[in-house]
Amino acid sequence: MASDEEEPAQDDKFDPYGGEEEEGTDDIERHTEGDADASPDEQDEEEADRFEQADENQSRTDEEEKIVDPDYHIWNPNDASHNPPPDSHAIVSCSTTAGPLLMHFHRAWSPHGYERATTLFEQGYYDHSHFFRVVPHFLVQFGIGYNIESSLKSLASTSIPDDPKRQDLLPFQEGMMSFAGSGPNSRTSQLFIAYNKATNLGTSPWETPFGQVANEESLTTVRNLYSGYGDMPPWGKGPEQGPIHNRGSVYIEENFPKLDKFHRCTVTRVSEISDTGEYGEEAIIGATADAGENVAANNVGGNVRKSKGNGGGVDAKMMEKQPMMKLLLLIGGIVVAIVLVGLRGRRKKKANKSV
Repeated sequence: MASDEEEPAQDDKFDPYGGEEEEGTDDIERHTEGDADASPDEQDEEEADRFEQADENQSRTDEEEKIVDPDYHIWNPNDASHNPPPDSHAIVSCSTTAGPLLMHFHRAWSPHGYERATTLFEQGYYDHSHFFRVVPHFLVQFGIGYNIESSLKSLASTSIPDDPKRQDLLPFQEGMMSFAGSGPNSRTSQLFIAYNKATNLGTSPWETPFGQVANEESLTTVRNLYSGYGDMPPWGKGPEQGPIHNRGSVYIEENFPKLDKFHRCTVTRVSEISDTGEYGEEAIIGATADAGENVAANNVGGNVRKSKGNGGGVDAKMMEKQPMMKLLLLIGGIVVAIVLVGLRGRRKKKANKSV
């Protein structure tokens, strides 16, 4: 799908064949209806094994989790020594080649996942990256960025601990977002958005929802992402992750030119959002507008990416000021009417004098 705005060229310093010969992958295995050839008893057995393994992984000790990244600590509201985080929600607005994409992240759903995803969006890691895996009725996967800044690459490649499961968020609903992974405590930068009928998502310990697509327009954008190449091998003929890591956007543009991608994203952190509208959409738009002038202060490091052509905040402010605008328009209409009446009176006087 062609882009409606110019994209920056790949940085000259980017080494398309740099790094490891083949990077590791964060894959979600296909376990959708009709994919498995095993008998029903074998499937039940396999499912039981998966849940048993998930339970074992959940019982890891705190010491094991600290090995992953000691700087990450889940906020515990019952622990007086823990200060509450300044924000509980993040509103992420992106422009993509398939249309606008508005997302709502919840810290309470997955504290580690929330913080990592929000920070990466804030720092522009996903800007111009591709939706490299689009499988209808299963998922959309993305998260291999092309940014060459060493500190950002290091952040994106550092794993975070798994978050506790929340059974009230399972099974995955269409539009829910989570990290992809390759094992316990393996979440780094790759994310996925669930499609409908993806009933098996959420069984792995790292598949914990941290957010959702925020409105119907954005769900339409996700559904319209190009899927003609199919899943990645061995399930389809789509892109492989290793070459994306090693060659960057060149690999996608040369071999899979129809895949959609991000343009730019804007992030706003807020403390509270009410439950009005679908997915709290009305409150999300209002919160984005209210935070417009102070958005830099509400984001880590003040590093905010503004999506071109994104006027959502302005529209919300205009809506809030609608009564005042109506009054001003009424007054303006009255003034214009008075002026017009005065002009007509003058013309009549001049006409009488001429006669």
